[in-house]
Amino acid sequence: MSELFAGISSRVLACVAGAAAAVGGLCASVASASGLTREQVLVVYDSRIPDSRAVAEYYAGSAAVPGGSGTFAGTRRGVRVMNLATAPGSPAVVPGPDVDYNEFTTRLRNPIRAWLSANDPQRTIRCIVLTKGLSHRIWETNYPGEVPTQAASRFNGGIYCSASVDSELVFLTQDLGGTTNTAAGTRSTGGIVNPYYRQTLPINSWSTVAIATTKNFGVPTSSLQVGSGQIWSGVANNFDVNGFAQTQTSPGDMYLVVRLDAPTVADVYAMLDRAVLSPGGTPVDTDTVGVILDESTSNGVIDTASNSEFDNRNIAFTFGLLNIRGGDDYEQTRYLLAGVNGTGTSAPADGNPGAPERRYAPSSVRYNAVGAAVTDFLVGPRITYPGTSLSQIISAPIILLATLGANHGNTPGNSGTTYAGSFNYADGAVFNSIESYNGRQFGTVPAPTAIQGQLQQEQVADFIAAGGTFGVGTVWEPFAEFATDNLPIARSFLSGNLTWAEAAYTAIPLVSWQQVVIGDPLGRHIRSREDANSDGAIGIEDMYVWRTATSDITRDGTVTVADANALEAGVRASRDTDMRGRQRR
Repeated sequence: MSELFAGISSRVLACVAGAAAAVGGLCASVASASGLTREQVLVVYDSRIPDSRAVAEYYAGSAAVPGGSGTFAGTRRGVRVMNLATAPGSPAVVPGPDVDYNEFTTRLRNPIRAWLSANDPQRTIRCIVLTKGLSHRIWETNYPGEVPTQAASRFNGGIYCSASVDSELVFLTQDLGGTTNTAAGTRSTGGIVNPYYRQTLPINSWSTVAIATTKNFGVPTSSLQVGSGQIWSGVANNFDVNGFAQTQTSPGDMYLVVRLDAPTVADVYAMLDRAVLSPGGTPVDTDTVGVILDESTSNGVIDTASNSEFDNRNIAFTFGLLNIRGGDDYEQTRYLLAGVNGTGTSAPADGNPGAPERRYAPSSVRYNAVGAAVTDFLVGPRITYPGTSLSQIISAPIILLATLGANHGNTPGNSGTTYAGSFNYADGAVFNSIESYNGRQFGTVPAPTAIQGQLQQEQVADFIAAGGTFGVGTVWEPFAEFATDNLPIARSFLSGNLTWAEAAYTAIPLVSWQQVVIGDPLGRHIRSREDANSDGAIGIEDMYVWRTATSDITRDGTVTVADANALEAGVRASRDTDMRGRQRR
């Protein structure tokens, strides 16, 4: 059996074969070697907003959040906290869900930036968590922001300043521009190429040494002639062995900004519980959960060139690794998870998805290419829609809901705004739809009126309330070219070992843009196929057990070194547990 371990590092082999002393020393350092940790997370709340304080207290623990109930241990005890109400320079007035760019700067960006400068001089914090009740949309004072044609006109003119608060905080240390409605050329307008997009390594792989250095943002050369104020980039033309110049952007210059939000505080509590049900993460039964990839008007195969499909509208920059989109996303995701391309199983010509993972049963990956009739839209069993057939109803607990939603060719009944509530969800389920306003309804933002037809879309908030755990939404019109991809989430979260915050940001093409990432940033999946001893945790014992009774983790029909490597990666990533699978507090 030794050939199965040929690809495993000597350090992990030492853990498998070594004595108890090795488990307590060498192996612990291996387990903590990757990814985001609790000490690198800053929870931002405002004690003047009861919901905000309540969420911070539940997440960080009552001991870290004065003035709360005093009874919560904290689902992620050990994270750091900041109270906006007591931050130097914080205005007395509490902003609502929408702020203009001046308000964003004075009420949110500057206080958080000052706190980090004073309390984190070594730049160890990599993730900022915003809590329920804090503003989530930056709006333009003379532009309503919720009319797609107006958004397109302003984007084409280089003066589209609407953004999510969360995404605008990603490059927190950079001064991106002036106030609202500035002339073309201000970097607060448009979006910035995300240097972490489609990367596969943990965020700690990049140093923060230059995070406060002023970056040289410019207009990238692309297949679409974008202009000043539309898309910016500070990324080097090529990734090379010499790394980045300090005036260029790298993932080390970013904060991964995540939000804990839902319709009610109780919904947020339940969402957080679903993310940490066992030591290290959420157990997922990979043999029973389902994946929904509900596209519309697609040809069903992986296209190597951009076309009119919503998931395959691409702006190809000269930066080889930084195309904006990554390719034919729904089909690539199906190939990664199920090994299917079109009607066959051959590898796609462009090779973008990588080798199939098959951690989940291929038969459970439900892909839909068409949208010509109402009967093409996939729904769950919890809501009855007139005219639906049994072939449309997916009863399995869903782990990924990816859909065009209201942008699907046809939807039965009113499912364009209710479909998320129809499915059963596994704990750890993810939502990512190509809908322009699916992240708008947090806080007191009103539901759309009947005349706002373009806003009649499902909300990630509704998905969380229905039993979901993680999601990505957009607060204003993002345009299909800049929608969030599913492939990086499937590769690095569903099948991989990045935390939710890391995996979500590898799937987002632009920052300083429209996205909000919802859910516990430290969440990760514990897949049943890697949990060899079935204890609900991934640890060194699983490697002991797997070595005595090997199994085909990757579902390729044979037991090879690929299965051993897959298990090793899971063990390495479980640094929220000690090497016996116990939760570290």
